[in-house]
Amino acid sequence: KLEQCVYPGSDYPEGRATVPIPYTSSKKYKLTIPAQWLDPSTLPYVTPGFWSITVYKHKDGTLPDTYNNAYPTIYQPFKPLRPDSNGDVQVLIQSKPLSVDSPYNWLPGPEDSGVDFYLILRVYGPNGKMYGKDQPDGEPVPPWTAPIVTEYLEGEE
Repeated sequence: KLEQCVYPGSDYPEGRATVPIPYTSSKKYKLTIPAQWLDPSTLPYVTPGFWSITVYKHKDGTLPDTYNNAYPTIYQPFKPLRPDSNGDVQVLIQSKPLSVDSPYNWLPGPEDSGVDFYLILRVYGPNGKMYGKDQPDGEPVPPWTAPIVTEYLEGEE
């Protein structure tokens, strides 16, 4: 039910191709999570709800093998994520962990080269902010802004 949870998915990154190309473990991707995902006053779920983003193999929908068997997911509010200076969270999806001084957060991608994958966002306990519905006081609320995934090119900041 939409009142209990929603599971939107993403099969390919934005922008870099005219034909959709699946995510692949031979590339790195940058996932930008808007600040409103972390601000308690703008969360699109009712507490004790939460959101998560998980990597699944395109071939069979299972979790991929990852570096040191790291679970291929990020989530809030249970796992702290470092925001950037704008309050957004920048996440690199790649097979290897990030260096300690990296400004990014890490979402473990498939460890094996050439594995296609997709991402699933889960929102448990969604509220009107998820869909942009009017609130009980009649005030319209803009929809929750979705994350943006682009191919990450070395040296991008």
